[in-house]
Amino acid sequence: MTQGSPPYIEHPLIKPGTMQARKYQKGILETCLKKNTLCVLPTGLGKTNIAVLLAAHRLERFGKSRVLVLAPTRPLVSQHRKSFMRFLNLEDVEFATVTGTTKPSDRRAVYNDSIVRVIFATPQTVKNDLENSLLNLREFSLLVIDETHHSVGLYAYPFVAGL
Repeated sequence: MTQGSPPYIEHPLIKPGTMQARKYQKGILETCLKKNTLCVLPTGLGKTNIAVLLAAHRLERFGKSRVLVLAPTRPLVSQHRKSFMRFLNLEDVEFATVTGTTKPSDRRAVYNDSIVRVIFATPQTVKNDLENSLLNLREFSLLVIDETHHSVGLYAYPFVAGL
């Protein structure tokens, strides 16, 4: 670490030396740990890092729980998976992706796989799977919603978050 650079996050579920500690992110995280939170920050200020940190805390505190990360497009789903995998100290098999291109039987297998701790998905896929009883949200301790401006009307986000 060079002089003047921020220290790195130290948490059992964060890979050492991968995420710099930022005071404003820690403050937002403290709020997120206490209640549902809408985090609005300009691009590049670390909303994803905050979500990763929150996921680490929830997975540590609720050991058998899971995290569900929703993003409105397959490229964003993939981007979030890569970010979470870069920082979270979990095995590759503990991450899974489900989208509309994943067969329902394969999605059911992911949901039933006790090894999978973090699932990345499109909201419409999750909505469909909830409606068809392929998925139960009771085992999740955290729902991360990216691009929350889509959380209106008949879009899938309000349905999923309302359960």
